[in-house]
This record gives sequence, C-alpha cells and structure tokens, in this order.
Amino acid sequence: MKKWVFGLVSLGIAVCLFWTFFSSAWMPRTSDRERLQSLLDRVGQDVRRWVDAGNLERPNGCVYAVDVGQLLFFAAKEKDRELYQKLRSLVQAHLLVSDPSDPYTDGFVAWRFKEGDPLDASGTTEALRIAEGLWWGSRIFDEPSDREWVKKIIAGYGRHAGVDQGIWFIRNYFNFQTRAFSVNSFLIDYDPDFLARIRDETNDEKVAELVEKSTDLIRKAVAASGLIYDVVQPEILTLMPGSGQVAFSPNDVIQLSNSAALSERVVKEARDVAEGVMKFAMNQSDPLRLYYEGRSGKEFHSKRSGIESYGPLLRLAKKLENRDAIERFLPPFLAFAEKFARNPSQPRAYTASEILTTIQVLLAPAP
Repeated sequence: MKKWVFGLVSLGIAVCLFWTFFSSAWMPRTSDRERLQSLLDRVGQDVRRWVDAGNLERPNGCVYAVDVGQLLFFAAKEKDRELYQKLRSLVQAHLLVSDPSDPYTDGFVAWRFKEGDPLDASGTTEALRIAEGLWWGSRIFDEPSDREWVKKIIAGYGRHAGVDQGIWFIRNYFNFQTRAFSVNSFLIDYDPDFLARIRDETNDEKVAELVEKSTDLIRKAVAASGLIYDVVQPEILTLMPGSGQVAFSPNDVIQLSNSAALSERVVKEARDVAEGVMKFAMNQSDPLRLYYEGRSGKEFHSKRSGIESYGPLLRLAKKLENRDAIERFLPPFLAFAEKFARNPSQPRAYTASEILTTIQVLLAPAP
C-alpha cells in the first residue's frame, strides 16, 4: 500500500514538473492565434499587392530602406520566395551601392531612394536591416550571392566607424554629395545580436570587433531609468570635458520605441540591458506613452505609444520568455494592428513590416 501511494505521489510530482517545464513557453490562446493569423494573412496580402504595384513610397515619394529591409526579412522567414525575389531586386537596383569607380562606398546602403533623384546619403540602421533580410534569404532560399552581399554590406557598415574624443561609434550616415560622414550616431544604428550571428558563422575578426564595441557603447548609453539614450555625439564633450557623458537625448527625453527596438537586438549580447528596458515598460501605467525622461523615468508627454513601441516590446518579451509582458502588450498591439488592417495609414510599408515581423515572432516556437 505504501509503495502504491509513494508511486502515485511520484507520478503526480513528475506530471507537475513536466507541465511546468512545457507550459513555461508562452503560446497564444486559440482566439488570439486566430486573430494573429488573420492579420498575418491580410496585411501580408496588402504588402504583396503594394510590391506588385511598385507602391512602397511614403508620402514624400521616397522608398525607405528600413521598410524594405524589414519586409525582406518577413518574406525570407515566411519562405515566400516570390515576394523575397521582388524585394531583393528592388534592393539591388536602388539601394545597394556598388560603383567600381568608387570602391570606398562599395557595400553602402542608401537610406532611401526616389525615382529620378540621385542617392543623397547612406544609412546604417538601414544597412543592418537589409543585411538581415538578405542573410536569412541566403539561408532559407540557398542564395550564395546574397550571403556575399551581406559580407559587403557589413564591411561597408564597419567603414562608418570612427573615434572622436576617445569614443568609438558608428557614424550615422555618409553624404554622397559632400563625401562627408555625419558627426553623430543614433543608438538604433546598432545590432550586436545579428552581428554576433555573422561572427559565429564566419569567424570574421572585424565583425567580432564590431560586436564587442557596439555592445560596450550600448551599455554606456543606458540611462538611470533603464531606457537607452538615443544619440551619441562625442563633440559635445568639448563643452563638457570630464563629464563621461557618452550618449544623450535632447532635453533628456527618450523615445520608448527606440529603446524597445534596440533592446530586442541585444538580448544575447547584453541581456541585462534588454531586461532593464522591459522592466521599465512593465512598471509604467497603461497606456504606454511614447516619451519618457531618461533620468527620472517620468512621463514627458501625453502622446501614446503605438505599433512602433508595442511591436518591438512584444518581440523582446518573446525573446526574454516573459509571459506577463506578452499578455499585457498583446491586446493593444492587436487593437492597433486590426485598425491598420482595416485602413492602412502611412507610413504603411513600415507599419506593415512591424506588424508582420511581430506576428512571426509570436507564432514561432519558443526560442
């Protein structure tokens, strides 16, 4: 009798442990899964229609590389070869810089283009997003040439690096007309986790250096609130020598969406930084605002966050396996996404890319 009871108790404990282990990964309830899948289908079809019609412009008539890059990533992960090839052709025709007479800019990525106008400047966030899309495409569709383009793009990204006042940073852009780099950098211009993936698969020492220095700079840019300052501009130290201030935001105001978008890209290389941003967001009252003070963490403006914040926060939550954060941020995300699906508003290609890539992450198996 005692052995029977002992066996029953042991079985109960084993079942509990099994359930705890396998239920720790968040999965959407059936109703949410259906809503997410419906959005993926509807918004995805809109994107395919816009691409077919050559209609990815924002209101100013320009096509932005960040929009194209994130849609390229979506197409690769969705294993939609037709959409991927169309976006890839657009990238190669208009955004990738490859001029034999100007080898220095080989592999640079234009931040935007407009039919009939010369390219004005490169983009570094844009280079990372285009490279990420091509990287996944090279793997999923077995496109070796895309892998070679990624190497060129990352090498070009690395040539944006500079040192000023003893601070290493990636200069935000290169002006193709003046042949000059910008004197500042935006923290959104970094992606240590993606670069680390390339480092691990290529053993490229220069990429390894980019990972190390990018991660170090991001750690130095964390504000007292846990958010991440938006701008690096070393020349300011000439006015504030000895201050140690590496990064800042104008009037100490940080845009939550930028911190969220960056933090989801440092989960592997600087998890503590990513967790700090998530902790900040979870400690705020609903609805989340778009702007907060860096030092105090206080709400700066009443403007509410939208897809630009809830999308990356959900992707971050999934990567951190934070069930509570997903449950909290999913309802507003769904509300914004469904409103967009009914009536796509500008910048529609960018918003669509945020919706689609977020849903892909949410519906994917746990990391």
